[in-house]
Amino acid sequence: MNQIIFEIKGLSGTNQDGYSLKKIDFDLVKGEVHALVGEKGMGKKAFYELLLGSGDYEQGQIYIKNKNITLHLNEVKNNKISYLSDDVGLIDNFTVAENLFLLNYPSKKYSPSIDWKKINRMAKQLFDELNVKIDYNKKVYELSNEEQKIVAIAKLYLIKPEVIIMHEPTDNLGAKSIILLYKIINKMKKRGASIIYVTNEWEEALKIADRISVLSRGIIVGTMESSEAKANPRKLLNLISGWNRMESKNEDVDHYSLEVLNVVFKAAEFLTSNYELEDVLKFLVNHITKVMNSDNCIIYLIDEETDSVIDYVDYNKSKDIDAKLKRNVVIDIIKENESYYTTDNDREFKAYFTNLKNIKTIICVPVLIRSHITGLIQISYRDYYAHSEKEIMYLSTFARQVAIAIEDTRLMGNSALLQESHHRIKNNLQTIISLIKLQKKFTKKDSSKTIDDIINDIISRIKSIAAVHDLLSREKQGRSIINFKEIIKIITKFYNNNEKVNIKLILDDIFIPYNKATAIALIINELINNCYKHAFKNQNKGIVRVSCKNQNNNIVLLVSDNGHGLPESFDIDNLNSLGISIVQSIILNEFEGQIDFKNNKGTVVEIILPEDKLALTKWE
Repeated sequence: MNQIIFEIKGLSGTNQDGYSLKKIDFDLVKGEVHALVGEKGMGKKAFYELLLGSGDYEQGQIYIKNKNITLHLNEVKNNKISYLSDDVGLIDNFTVAENLFLLNYPSKKYSPSIDWKKINRMAKQLFDELNVKIDYNKKVYELSNEEQKIVAIAKLYLIKPEVIIMHEPTDNLGAKSIILLYKIINKMKKRGASIIYVTNEWEEALKIADRISVLSRGIIVGTMESSEAKANPRKLLNLISGWNRMESKNEDVDHYSLEVLNVVFKAAEFLTSNYELEDVLKFLVNHITKVMNSDNCIIYLIDEETDSVIDYVDYNKSKDIDAKLKRNVVIDIIKENESYYTTDNDREFKAYFTNLKNIKTIICVPVLIRSHITGLIQISYRDYYAHSEKEIMYLSTFARQVAIAIEDTRLMGNSALLQESHHRIKNNLQTIISLIKLQKKFTKKDSSKTIDDIINDIISRIKSIAAVHDLLSREKQGRSIINFKEIIKIITKFYNNNEKVNIKLILDDIFIPYNKATAIALIINELINNCYKHAFKNQNKGIVRVSCKNQNNNIVLLVSDNGHGLPESFDIDNLNSLGISIVQSIILNEFEGQIDFKNNKGTVVEIILPEDKLALTKWE
């Protein structure tokens, strides 16, 4: 049974601005966020001020842990109840660190004097834990209003009150600070803190609250679980006072039910014929847009093992629309495993997108296969729009159809995998033959290599090609794609038996088609092999670092070592090296990329590969 930690019974009163409350009943469960929402002028500030102990109290009772504190609010402030509003309560001439520990300064071990070093050390630890980027040595008057509010929020986290009452907590905060606020609130919840979140912004309540109560003209007109409000925001809006501008476009339920069934039947026809997954998804985004009367639809495909977005298919009614979510936002939404709804009244809204044009509302539902999330459907509207529970049911029906298409593609992929493998083996054998011929040609130019060196080089290249084939053979989902990260990890394993060299990896999840993987494996193998051969001669130990990142529409690959570095005479254009020639040829000719060799406490090789020449999806 949920433990009620804070309770209001029949509270009535008026604040200095003349706003009244009438017999308010409200409770707060331990470890929850209970939001109080309502339009401006409906009494939310009066609610906050009466709980603060100001205003003209008329009647009612306030309890904390069943103890009546109605007439003793000032006595339980700070240690049991804390508050957050625009009046942050900091002392301007004190530093941030001094304000954090005000009235609770630590003293030195054998002296009553204040331990200022410990205060600064503890302030740094707190800000590091919360990821607060503010100089704790600054005076408060040197901070912006936004920074002062972040300090006040951090102080709440530090003093650990049982109940926190927040009034318009996102006022004066930018998008990044709002995200930080939500993270701190979730941390406080996990520690057992209970929070009353008073706000005009119902979108914020949907995002952060467990329960939502609506205040209208001084009266609480309804309370609902956040999950219910997310599934049917129109019900919440009707409580708030009815947002007429957000009426449903899909009122004719029978008509739209038939439309949904027609789309499902047509999609089923696709599944009984020869088709590509992309064809089915294009059909679905087009028809979902029509049925839901939206302006845009996007289906994102997710890799279950790495929680990465690997591809997307979209449809826009017109060219002046764009609403593609950032990769990390897609992942954050799917982790909630429920429908998601937001509008541009959310101050973070613009920060969610790679590019946003003429969209005010988005609605998302997850795509699941046997309880595993494999995708996300997003629909977008030019105007403010509140969906009904029935419309979420429609979207969930479409999500099941997407799941069927993905699953069916996997089954087809597994049956076709052997045929593709035979094709790739043939191509790889041709590659191996070409590499041996090149090795023979280069051996004539450089007779200093021993037979062992030559054979080892050939074996190393063959192993890198075989590693790619092995990765494909272990692909469980029947897709002809490979994670760039896995290629690098399997190649570096070839060299782990050398205890003198430590390999460090910093790798993003980047998915590439199988037909590009062999070339990538050869590049990685040659560069790491060169490090082992040349970088650490006469050194007892060495470090090789491999980094692969997705940056600005490019895949940036860095291979570096802390060895001897490049000789002064190094000239890549006149280098008699088969390995470097292979790398340079692949990068310049196959991927139209760039390669740069430089010295920086060892050798650094930087390779820039255009994303559209290599990865599955170009993501701005």
